Amino acid sequence: MGYTHYWYVDPVFPPQLFARVASDFSRMVPILAHVGVPLAGGNGNGPPTINSRMIIFNGVANCGHGRRDLGITWPSLSAGGVASQQERKRQGDVAAGKWFAGATLNTRVCDGDCSHETFKLAQAMGTSHMGLSRTLKNGKYFDFCKTAYKPYDLAVNVVLIIAKHYLGSRILVMSDGESKDWQDGRMLCQRFLGYGSDFRLDRDRS
Repeated sequence: MGYTHYWYVDPVFPPQLFARVASDFSRMVPILAHVGVPLAGGNGNGPPTINSRMIIFNGVANCGHGRRDLGITWPSLSAGGVASQQERKRQGDVAAGKWFAGATLNTRVCDGDCSHETFKLAQAMGTSHMGLSRTLKNGKYFDFCKTAYKPYDLAVNVVLIIAKHYLGSRILVMSDGESKDWQDGRMLCQRFLGYGSDFRLDRDRS
């Protein structure tokens, strides 16, 4: 349970197309850091991995933000953006209310640890994930990343928008969020990469 994004992917992407995904995402990394989303390696430490074979990142584990108990978080109906330094100090500015498992959030914010699940997208997908065998469905492998609506959620949106732009039907992108929850990612990609405003989520996960 927790706010998650999902995707189905072809077992292998054309190398030249995946290289473009990696290149454009590399361009977005400093921009994301500027808006309050620095990225780390898969375990929340060190630099992210972004190359022509794979993209692996997470939020920063030792982010220095204050500890707070938010439970299992979910974006509110009007949620967006990334919490500012001032908002991080005042829980009332980031928590809109509650649902049965935790807080509903007005903006992306962490609980004192900006990392959560590792995001990974590879040019050639392996046959296992987290020690479990992958299952092909309609010729595609399933994968996911639970972000808990922490700041790096925006980076996951951005990389999946980029991937969809270059890979088209080779990747199907779904989400616990609605179209509105991807608007920040669309706007960033459109402004700095020249595309993204037309991104749409694919069919419902079911």
